[in-house]
Amino acid sequence: MTPRRLKVGRYLFDRHGGTVVFYSRFISGLRTYAAFIAGMVAMRRPGFVVANAAGALVWAPAIAFGAYGLGGAASGLGSALTFIGVGVSIALSRHCRPPGQTIDARVIPDPASRRERRPRPHGPPSHPSG
Repeated sequence: MTPRRLKVGRYLFDRHGGTVVFYSRFISGLRTYAAFIAGMVAMRRPGFVVANAAGALVWAPAIAFGAYGLGGAASGLGSALTFIGVGVSIALSRHCRPPGQTIDARVIPDPASRRERRPRPHGPPSHPSG
């Protein structure tokens, strides 16, 4: 880090360090580096601790209750999407069949008309293998 960037970082953290540390909890990449940068520019420790603790106290319940709420909404959305998907499938199956075409019972093979298979003999094979 160049001395010029370090000087700018010190100025920003002196003026807005608490705000940066507080809001860095909500931004994944910034959350990772905020403490490192604050230590590098020698941010005052009491301000850092207060801002970091306040951010954690707001961030943890916001993430927990937000995820819980989204999970509840997703289950309702999943049910709605299921009904929509079934409806679209029915509509497409009727739309894709040419008009007047029905399923002809003569085309479907009758299970009783299958030729009977000979049962397999039980026991060891009649010829030695090896």
